[in-house]
Formats: sequence, C-alpha cells, structure tokens
Amino acid sequence: MATQPIPDQLTLETQLGGPMQFHGLIAPSLPPDPIRSHLGYVRHWQGEEQLVNIYNAPFVVPSGVDAVVLAALLRAPPLQNKLRDWKVVVTGEQLDALIREVDPLVNLTATEVMDALQRLRMAGVSIDAPHARRRFSGFQFLSELRVSSRERVTDGFVVFNEASVQLSETVLSLHLFGMLNPPEAEGA
Repeated sequence: MATQPIPDQLTLETQLGGPMQFHGLIAPSLPPDPIRSHLGYVRHWQGEEQLVNIYNAPFVVPSGVDAVVLAALLRAPPLQNKLRDWKVVVTGEQLDALIREVDPLVNLTATEVMDALQRLRMAGVSIDAPHARRRFSGFQFLSELRVSSRERVTDGFVVFNEASVQLSETVLSLHLFGMLNPPEAEGA
C-alpha cells in the first residue's frame, strides 16, 4: 500500500476550501462527512520547515467556528495574568457577547458552543521542525475545561451556564507573542 505524500499548507487549504486559522492550527469549516479526525501538512513558518499534525480521534479536528470560540476565550479577562495559569471563567451570556465581538455573523446555540469547547479541549497538535535548533513536540488548545449547563425540561434545549477554561501555554504564547514557545523558554 503506497502512502500519500504529506501536502504543504497551500495544497491542504485548497483541498479543504479555505485557509487554516489561528496560526495555521485550526481548519476552515469542514463538511460533516467524512469526519476528519487528523490533518497533517508541511508548512514554512518563521523561516523553518515544520510538519504539523492536528488530531482528535475519533472526533473531528477543530475547525470553522472553533477558531471564533478560541478567539472569544482569548478576549476574556483572565483570573490571573500569568502565562502558566491563564484561566478564564465566563457565563454563557459573556461568551456569546465575546463571540459576537469576534464575528457578529456567528450565532451559536449552547450545544454548538459546548461542542466547540470540547473539540478544543480534546484535540492535540504536534509540530516537528526537524532542521530547527529547537524541536517542538505537542500541546492541546485548552489545558482544562469545566462546563456547567442544564437542559430545560419544557423544551429540551440546553442552557449553557458557565465555563471555566485554562488556555494552554502554547496557545497563549502564539496569541500574545506570535511564537510557539514563551520568550523566557526560547533559550531553554
């Protein structure tokens, strides 16, 4: 059985029908079928070639509105302003308002928000830069996730009460500094 060559980022984006989001780590909106539980591609980033693998078996990799939910979480004020313990707590209404700030056209149900949070928590990313001075292994988008919700008995709708989310150090480093590793860890 012949193995498929690993596509470069442009080829993958052409196949998927849109650009990769959040520093090339979240796919554009994907069709529900087939389920893509893994994406792998080669990219050139900050002067080096990297092999990127995004996986979330057996579920779909983060895509589409997941990037909007992540961007909304990054706008929420942290409980502590520490890179290693960046935790946010948001109510459903607060997260909805932050999502609308990021993209006013996105209107998500409570179930869709919880699904996006779950995909971001469960997905893993590995980045291998074989020719770089510092090789990078892997991370998750969210280090911790606690969601409080309830189902309304009268109509069966899910009500999203509150989420407590700890964003991973790598996601924060990408967001705040545009690099995979925090500045103090670069020389380590």
